This record gives sequence, structure tokens and C-alpha cells, in this order.
Amino acid sequence: MRNRTGCCMSVLSLGLFGYCASAQVAGYEVIDLGTLPSPADPKSYASAINDLHEIVGWAIDSLNQTHATIWLYCPNYGLAAGQWHDLTDMAGETEFGEAYDINMSGLVVGRQAVSTSSGSLRGYIWDVSSSPIVTTELDTLVGGATTQGFAAALNDASPAIVVGFAQTSGSCIGSSSRFEAFSYQYGDPPTTLTALGANPGDAFSMAPGVNNASPPRAAGRSTSAQCLTSPCESDQTAVNWTISGSPTLTTLPDNGAAYGAQAWGINDAGHSVGLALTATSSCLRHAAFWQTSASSPVDLGSMGISSIVESRAFRVNEAGASGEVTVVGGDTYNRLAYRWYRDSSSAWSGADLNTLISPLCG
Repeated sequence: MRNRTGCCMSVLSLGLFGYCASAQVAGYEVIDLGTLPSPADPKSYASAINDLHEIVGWAIDSLNQTHATIWLYCPNYGLAAGQWHDLTDMAGETEFGEAYDINMSGLVVGRQAVSTSSGSLRGYIWDVSSSPIVTTELDTLVGGATTQGFAAALNDASPAIVVGFAQTSGSCIGSSSRFEAFSYQYGDPPTTLTALGANPGDAFSMAPGVNNASPPRAAGRSTSAQCLTSPCESDQTAVNWTISGSPTLTTLPDNGAAYGAQAWGINDAGHSVGLALTATSSCLRHAAFWQTSASSPVDLGSMGISSIVESRAFRVNEAGASGEVTVVGGDTYNRLAYRWYRDSSSAWSGADLNTLISPLCG
């Protein structure tokens, strides 16, 4: 284990990092990603990592504002390695921003409070491979300066496909807004959002994951609840969308009793991960894995981690030649990071990633 700064705060567990000269280090490193220089409130958060070990998320700036950020293991895009870089500032913005995903081409997606939209949070794209940085503020499904959007994930296609959710017509309670999943092809006009739709009768959908298949497929959820005021909405369904000129929606099976489920990630083989409400409780959520869009979910929350209470799976890697799969997520009750692994015999095991951090770190 190596700690970049010598202290043990804000650590991230990563597997099989490589040196910049392409030699590899076996096993795990635990690296303190630190914070922005001279922060008023020393906090940072990592959301996603690509195969170049480039990490995006958010950090607090010197004025105590949350800003979208990028951290590089090796120098790239004219940016130094080993420190956070302020994407919000690079975009010429000063207010709230968060980055959620990065692809291999240096495209970063998230949300940003933009001056051109009266400070409203919009789905946002930062192209850090361009110098100076090129940014795209995505429109919403209804338009207008005060409407909101959220770009959650993108793939490695060229042009890249971005997914998320954006405000649509109508409201749920009071002034709260309805949102619907969308896809967007990078390079198109920022007003060209394609509504992915929801199940019949549903008012809300969101898409937090997309793969590199042809055509691409997105993962998410659909629900009749207009506002999602409770995380225990039993009518939530995990869904996949095939992204094409006319998107198609497929509902994933839940655990057999319509308790509710959500999908958060999908790989190129079509394996989906997320969560499903358990049969023993109307509100206990466990990380779930779907082999196909027709498969019943595997309850990962019962795999190999005895202390688990609630859990959610965020991402799944590409399946190995023998069917091995790694899923990452966490315990949403205790705020712990987990890894689940399926071996070539289809046996599942789980590991608490916090055990990789030395107790000397406190």
C-alpha cells in the first residue's frame, strides 16, 4: 500500500495501477487524492475512473464552493499528475459543479450551475483533451433558463453517447420537477436530447449507465412516483434502453415479488448492476447483478460480507474470457466500499475494500 501524501484522509482503493512508463504494479494501492489547493473546507469525492487511471469527482474550492474536478495518475492534457484540477474554474464558471464520469478520450460529464442559465444546474460536458478546454451545456427536454439537467455517464464510442436525466414537462409536488432519462450524441447541437422514455404510466426515469455495445445500451430505472421522495418506492423498476433512432425499453426482472429495483451500471456484454428491494422488507435494499435483461437478479448483498446492511452496486467491468466479473459498490448504511467477484465457476464472493486500508490510517 502506498499513500501519496503521507496522511490517510480521503483515500481511494484502486486495482492494478500502472507506472506512467507502462510497467505494472500488482495488487492494490491506496492513494490519498487530497483536495484542491488551499481549500476552505478540505473535502473531495471521486465518482469515476477510466482505464488511464484518470479520476473525476468534486472538491471544495477556497471559497467553500463545490466544484467539478479531475485527478490524473500520469500527466495528460497539459495537466500535472497527482493533484485535483478545477474543471468548474476551467469552464469559466464560479458556482456549484460535479463531475460523474470520464471516458478514454478525455470527455467528462456531470452537472454545472451555469451563468447562461440563471445559475440552474445543467447537464454539462468538459472536453479536457482540447486546449483550451471545450465545454457543452446541454439543454433540457423542455428548455428555458430555469430548467435543470444531469449528465451521468458516457461511453468510449466515437462520437460518444452521453446519458442522464433532464427536466420534462409537468411537476410532481409544488414546484418540484419531473425528470426523464435522455441520451445525447457528443458533437450534436446541445439541444438535441433524445428522451429514452419510461414504462407506461410512469412519470420519472433516470439513466446512470451506458455501455459500448452497438447499438449502445443504457441502464437505469423507471417509476410512477413523480418526485422520488422516498428511497423505498416499491414500484421502481430496473430498466435497460437500447439507444437508437427510436429507443426501446426493457424492464429487468426484480427478485420475483415486485418489490422494486434500480439499475446503475451496464457492461458491453449486457450485464447490469444496481439494487433490488429484498423480499423480507419493503425498504431493505441489496446490491444486485443481472446476467441478462431477462435474468432474475443475484442478491450480492448476501455474498461474503457478513456485516452488510444495505448495499448498492454502481459499476461492473467487462467479463473475462472464462466469465469472471467484478462489481463495485458499497454499503449505503455504513458508507463502506465493497467489491463482489464472480469466478469462472460462477461462484460469487464479496470483499470489504476498507480492509485494504491500514489501521494505522485511523
